[in-house]
Amino acid sequence: MKLNGNFQITGWDEHTTQENDNGSKQSTAVVAQTYTGDLKGNSTIHYVMSYQSPQSAVFVGYETIECTIDNKAGTLVLQHQGKFDNGVASSNSTVVENSGTDACMGITGNGNFTAPMGGTAEYEFILEY
Repeated sequence: MKLNGNFQITGWDEHTTQENDNGSKQSTAVVAQTYTGDLKGNSTIHYVMSYQSPQSAVFVGYETIECTIDNKAGTLVLQHQGKFDNGVASSNSTVVENSGTDACMGITGNGNFTAPMGGTAEYEFILEY
């Protein structure tokens, strides 16, 4: 099943954990999002980020999505691996095995997103029940 839509970041709480003399740094962030489109719901993501400069970073994280797919509600956990480059974040994600609850039990698959800084992000998921 292919799902497409948008999400909007509704909260961003980032804390620097280490700063280096060359301008690079590491940080953690807790991010809240609202999804619309084929998947509807809200999520919380915990990111760990490594900035090479203010315009360039790589990140990993786990996202818990409380969602509705085809009028069925449940929860999924995604594992992210992504990058931020010149104002655009992008990530590939995989559904964490056995993470689904309720109507999302047994879902597997992956997804991706592209998110311009300050704008609405586009997502695509390829999921299987």
